[in-house]
Amino acid sequence: ECVATNDGGQIATNTTLTVQYSPRIIQAPVDRSIFRGRTVSFICIADGNPSPKIFWRLPSTSPVEALRDDDGGGGVAEIVYSADRTMLTIKNAQPSNSGYYECVAENPIGTARSSAKLDVVLNTTCALPVTLVEAD
Repeated sequence: ECVATNDGGQIATNTTLTVQYSPRIIQAPVDRSIFRGRTVSFICIADGNPSPKIFWRLPSTSPVEALRDDDGGGGVAEIVYSADRTMLTIKNAQPSNSGYYECVAENPIGTARSSAKLDVVLNTTCALPVTLVEAD
């Protein structure tokens, strides 16, 4: 409560103080390694006041919107975001989708960033010759 007094009288009022602060990442995305064609998700949670907006970028600073396979396998990765964009999901991931994905949390006060590496590897079968040895 704030009270002001002078010869003319007294007045009192209540007020609320809102403290704004820049974003900080409270759950950072983690590095992942998956086989080609699988689904992978990255999670990035941030707080701040006002609440930060979350978006994802590739190392080239381009937004993550559409990813394609450039290695001739013909696969196309599908990008899906959660409603609040805190989760980035890549369906049918391809080797060309490998790289660092950066989560950016932004509000008018500042910006916070965190990145995670994705390795998409070929799903290969390895047939090694096996020799059985019987024990005496």
